[in-house]
Amino acid sequence: MINKEQSIGIEFEILKLVFFIVTYFLITDGLNVSGLNNSELEPSYSSFYNTLFIFSASTWVDYLSAMRIDKRRYYDGKYETNPYVSILGSIIGIFTVSISMYCVCEKGADFFNVAVVIYYVSLIFIFLKAFVITDMILYKIGD
Repeated sequence: MINKEQSIGIEFEILKLVFFIVTYFLITDGLNVSGLNNSELEPSYSSFYNTLFIFSASTWVDYLSAMRIDKRRYYDGKYETNPYVSILGSIIGIFTVSISMYCVCEKGADFFNVAVVIYYVSLIFIFLKAFVITDMILYKIGD
């Protein structure tokens, strides 16, 4: 029974990783900056900023949920998340959510370069999640 619960935890984390990757690539969907003036770009910027904020907020919540006091996030209670991964993900989350929320509020083309930097910084979330999954699998193999 415990092995089934451990595999459910790993499968759930893999599902979240796939969701993060798909959402990350969908952020720039429809953002076409070649040969358009600012009035035609406004809806694209707004969509880009909104999707970036949703991605940043959802990943930040995931890393905040790993920082529970008892650190027993997984079903069997034996696997503990590396606290440095959770802290790093949460610090990056504070930064990316704050900047992306500011871009959503302003909705101007002036902040596009800042939002692109935040877009690339938020790629760290995907690598951190892949590290957690690898760590879980190695822990399971070690048992």
